[in-house]
Amino acid sequence: MKRIVVVVFSLLISILAPLEFSQANAPLVPYEPCEIVNQAPCIESFTLIDSNGKRTKAIPGGPITPLTYEFAGQKSTPTTTYQWYAPGINHENKIELMTLHVYHFPLGAKYCWSETECSTNVDETIIYLFASGWGVPAPTVDFVNRENDLICGTVDKPEKCIRMWGLNENYRYEISLRPLPSFDFSHANGEARNGQVRVGFNGQGNRVITFTGEPVNFSYKIETPLKPKDPNQIRADATYTYIGVYAHTTISGQSEWLKRCDYGREMSLWYSGQLQSMPMWIPADSALTLQVSSTHYKADNSKNVGVFSIDMPIATAKCLWGVDLSKAVSATVAATYPELGISELVTTSSRVEGNFFKVSASGFHYSAPIIKMKVTQSATTQLVTPLEASPSSTPLADPAAVPVVQKIKKSTISCVKGKITKKVTAVKPKCPTGYKKK
Repeated sequence: MKRIVVVVFSLLISILAPLEFSQANAPLVPYEPCEIVNQAPCIESFTLIDSNGKRTKAIPGGPITPLTYEFAGQKSTPTTTYQWYAPGINHENKIELMTLHVYHFPLGAKYCWSETECSTNVDETIIYLFASGWGVPAPTVDFVNRENDLICGTVDKPEKCIRMWGLNENYRYEISLRPLPSFDFSHANGEARNGQVRVGFNGQGNRVITFTGEPVNFSYKIETPLKPKDPNQIRADATYTYIGVYAHTTISGQSEWLKRCDYGREMSLWYSGQLQSMPMWIPADSALTLQVSSTHYKADNSKNVGVFSIDMPIATAKCLWGVDLSKAVSATVAATYPELGISELVTTSSRVEGNFFKVSASGFHYSAPIIKMKVTQSATTQLVTPLEASPSSTPLADPAAVPVVQKIKKSTISCVKGKITKKVTAVKPKCPTGYKKK
C-alpha cells in the first residue's frame, strides 16, 4: 500500500485544509489524556527528554478546542484537543505549547489514499506531534523567485500560504498510550529519527505502548490553482520538524509480511521524507525495503539529506536473515533511484542493545529513493562502527572493527534541460531522461 504524500500532509494540517472523501459513520477512535477520561484508549503520558537524560513531563491544558479527526477518508466522533506544554521548553513558535493528535483506524473501515484507491485491511494507531499554533500567528510561506507570496486562497481572493510550527529538535519525545484491550501490536513505521516502540504495563497493570524518538524535517512543495504542479521543482516551499507514527496491529494487512516472524513484535522503521510504499520483504533479494520521497533541497536551500533507521528484535532479525547476532554480521543499506537508474550504498552503523538490533543509515539524497536493507553472516565479516556508546549497548564483536560500508569512489556530472541544471553524483552517473550532459 502506498501512503501518498498529499494524504499525509493534508492530515497533518487538517485544521487548515482537511482532505475530504465520502465519509463512513465516524470509525476513527480518538485518544484523550488518561488523567481526564480514565479509560482506554487514552494518552497515558507525554515526556520530553534532553541530551543529558533530564525528563520533563508535558501537561495537557488549554486552550482546548472541539475537533473531528480526519484521516484517509474517515472521521472520528467529535473529541477535545488539548494543548500540551512542557514547562521551560519552547519550540519554533517561541512558546511551550504542542499539539498531539492520536487516534485509531480500525480494520474494516475504508482507508483511501486517493479518491479512487481504497483498502479495508488497515488496523493501526496514528500519532502526529507538532508545535502548536494557538496564541501565535501561523508562519507564512516565503516563495522564492516569485513576484509575491499570494499563492493560496482562491484566484479571485489570493492569500499567503501558512505552514505548521516545528518542534524543538534538541529533545527526544516519549509518548505512552493505553490502547484498547484488542490492540495486539505488531510493528510501527513513521517519520522520526532513532525511534523505538515498546510494550509494557503501568502501575495499575494496564498495558501501555510507548513511542520514543526525535523529530525530523518535513519538506514539501505547495500546489494550488495559482501555483500548479511543477515536476522540475527541486526546492521545498516549506520545511518544518514534526513526528508521525503508524503503529500496526497483528490483524492489519500491513503486518501480513511479518506473520512468519511472530509479526516482528516491537519492530519499528523510521525515516525522513514521505512514505511512498509500505515496508515489505523481498525474498529474492533477502532484503527489507520501502520507498520514501521528498524535495532535493529544503526551503532554506540546504541539501535535504535523508535518514533511515530500524529498531528490530534480535528474534526478528534471526527469522528474516537467519543470522546469529552474537557473532559477526554485516548490515548494509542501499538507496536506489529509479528515475536516475543508479544505486549507491549508504553509510550504515549498527549495534545490539538488550534484545534489539539497531541499524542507522544517513546521507542519501532525495527525490524518491528505494531503501533496501540486508543483514548477512560471515566468519570473516568485520562489523559496523557502533552508534553512540551506551552502557546498555552490547558490541557485536571487536570494538576496534571498521565500518562494513566502505567508501566508494563517485563522480559528479552536470545535466542541463533548458535553463535547469541538475548535478548527479554516483559511481557511474548519468543524466535523467530529457537532460543532456553539460
